[in-house]
Amino acid sequence: MTTSLGLGVAALALLAAPLGDPGVAATGLVALLLLTLGAHRMRRVREAPRAATGEQALLAMARDRFVALQAAWDQADVEALRALTTDGMLDELLAQLPERGDGPNRTDVLALEARLLAHDRLGAIELASFEFSGVVRESPERCATPFREIWMLARDAGEQDWRLARQQALL
Repeated sequence: MTTSLGLGVAALALLAAPLGDPGVAATGLVALLLLTLGAHRMRRVREAPRAATGEQALLAMARDRFVALQAAWDQADVEALRALTTDGMLDELLAQLPERGDGPNRTDVLALEARLLAHDRLGAIELASFEFSGVVRESPERCATPFREIWMLARDAGEQDWRLARQQALL
């Protein structure tokens, strides 16, 4: 409100300045510029918490997807994998599933960090890329090991759920 009032006063000062007085016009122009920059900065500060909240929500969703996908993989639950992945990613996972072996699999996620790398809209598709890192133990008999991966999650316009579209192990 004060910024808008200040902008209005500066604009009125410019309009009221005598046409032949460049000093008053220049001073008014500088004041208008400073007030405009201040208004822009205040708007950015007000929007920052909303952006952080949106990023935090994306990170929470990504962590949930990571844990849910790991559980579906461990149980060889094809229907759960289908619900959590795109068709192309599901095909890749199903091709790898026999390599996992027939016995039960259990992966304990001991530490999980997620970092949002990018979030974009491409037409009707929304994409978010994350870097996951942490420590997992693949069975009670094995030592915990660190991991680092990049995941791309996608969703179509109007869909609520994000699906794994790509995954790349880095470590």
